Amino acid sequence: MAESFESVFASTATIEVQMLAEVLVRNGIDARIIGSSHAEMFGAAQLAAPLRIEVPASRAAEARELIAALQTEPGAGAAPTDGEAGEP
Repeated sequence: MAESFESVFASTATIEVQMLAEVLVRNGIDARIIGSSHAEMFGAAQLAAPLRIEVPASRAAEARELIAALQTEPGAGAAPTDGEAGEP
């Protein structure tokens, strides 16, 4: 019997969904994107048709943790690397 999949992320930002799905796959989590990034072809605005990332239910918690770790708050920059701290 095939394992069930669970939605772990949804967005209308196509590139964000694609990048996060790629990170999940590179970390060994089978991820698939559900939806269409070409909603306008079907007469719908892209905002009305968000894309979803689904993963096997057994890996959903791990996928959510990884996604949360990758996202930053709006306006927050990347953490400084060595030599950048304190520089104007």
